[in-house]
This record gives sequence, structure tokens and C-alpha cells, in this order.
Amino acid sequence: MIKKIILILILSMIFIIRLSYSIENIVAVKINNEIITSLDIEEEVNYLSSLNSSLKDLERSELLLISKNSLIKEKIREIELLKYKQNLEITDDIFEKVIIMNYSKLGINTKEKFLEFIKSKNIEYGKIKKKLTIEIFWNELILSKFGSKVKIDEKKLKKQIENSKKRKNKSFLIQEIVFNIQDKSQLEFKFKEIEESIKNRGFKNTALIYSVSETSKSGGEIGWINENSLNDLIKKNLLDLKMGEYTKPILTPGGFVVLKLDDVRESELEIDLNNELEKLIKQNTNQQLNQFSNLYFNKIKNNTIINE
Repeated sequence: MIKKIILILILSMIFIIRLSYSIENIVAVKINNEIITSLDIEEEVNYLSSLNSSLKDLERSELLLISKNSLIKEKIREIELLKYKQNLEITDDIFEKVIIMNYSKLGINTKEKFLEFIKSKNIEYGKIKKKLTIEIFWNELILSKFGSKVKIDEKKLKKQIENSKKRKNKSFLIQEIVFNIQDKSQLEFKFKEIEESIKNRGFKNTALIYSVSETSKSGGEIGWINENSLNDLIKKNLLDLKMGEYTKPILTPGGFVVLKLDDVRESELEIDLNNELEKLIKQNTNQQLNQFSNLYFNKIKNNTIINE
């Protein structure tokens, strides 16, 4: 009799746990025929928090929204990529290089350190590999579609480098918030909303919430950018700023951008023309490809059925 009672209690506990799990793990978003569950969003919270410690300063509702939007973006990209590829797989060698590229800021420079890191953060290896794989193939898709449209004026870049030899060369440490609007009449309202968020949450956390750029996951951090790689409009806006200030929205091909100036440094180092030119070509190419990426993503997102 006692054994029966114990068995009934155990079965009841299993049923309650399963019922609780099924209630919590609900469908949060449906994208075409794909779904994102509440459990997926919780796991994304954990993943994004591992990359950016400032997330802990946000309200939980904001953190859940950021994570949901991150997964929506990832799922839309995956759906688009599968139109061109039967499967999304990369070799371990390529994955290891991508790990070091993405996690070097956290002091991770080997696969072993990466495995220790994700274990400490309770992140599944397979899920993070899938995320980075989607990112790799997305960048390849953008390059194949728009690489021929990238325009680099080498003569102009060389002239910029030559001019910088005659004076102190400036580099800017900047953050960005990139956003899109349906109509220009919405710009003032959107910028006020972003400014209010910056006032209450800070620039980094606002970038996490509002920015559509790849840099949003790191709080909008771009890093040090040499003035030679900036167009005249952006450079002028940055030169008008004091440390800690941010620009008004600047129109770019990929949307509106708000830039925050964190620091400025000047250099009188000897400039190797060929090396500097190579850097500038790479930076300008990446900037243009990022703009094409945003435009293309917005286009396919508008043609995607999203039910939240």
C-alpha cells in the first residue's frame, strides 16, 4: 500500500512538472511556418547577457523584448538562407576561427577557453554554433548579392591619406544606434523616443533596444575609427561633438544613425600608404556591405508574416 502511494506521488509530481513546463514553454512568435517559444527567448536572454554585461541594468520586460527581436532577426535570416542552401553547416576549423574573431574581446582565443566559457554560462554548444553559422552564411549571401555594387574611390582615399600626413591624424572611439522609419515625418518622434531612452537607460542599453545594426549586441560599440575612413558628413558631425555627446540622426543608405563620441586620439606616426589604403578599403567595403545588409533584411522582413 505504501509503495502504491509513493508511486502515485512520483507520477503526480512528474505530471505537474510536465504541465508546468508546457505552460511556460509557449509559442511566443510565429514567423511564416517557423516558431519561437518562450523558452527560446529565455535562452537568448542568457546568451546575450553573456556577451554584454550592461544588459543586467535593463528591466526584465526590456530584456525579453531585445531577446525576442534578436531571435526574430535570426529566424528571418535563416529562412532566407535556406532558399539558397539545403543545409547550413560549417567545418570545425572555420568555426574555431569565427569563435576567436567574435569572442577575443572577452579574452577567449582558443576553442578550449570558449568551451569553458559557454559551460560557465550554461549555453549549449550546438545552439551557439548555429547562431554563428547563420551569421557567416548571411555575410556570404550579402557579399554575393551586393559585392559588385560596392564602390571604392581609391584616388580619393589616397588623397585623404596624403592630407593626413600634413597634420595630426585623428581617430574616434564611437558607438552607434542605427534605426529605420517608414516615413520621414516619423523622424522627430522616433529621435525623441531614442533620446528619452538614452537619458533614462544610457546609450549602450538604448542601442540594445533600438538599433538594427549588427553592433547592437555589443551596445552599439564600433571601436576606434580613423577619420580617413569616414565620409565628410559623419566626420563633420563628430568634430562638432564634445566627449560623451551624440549626434542628431544622420541619413545613410542603411537608415538613420546616431553616433556617440567616447574618445578622440591624435597620431603623428609615419603612415605606410599601402597599408593604410588597404585598411581604408576594407573599412569602407564593410561599411557599405553593412548598409546593403540592413536594406536587404528590411526588404525580406516586410515580406515575412510575423505573428506575435
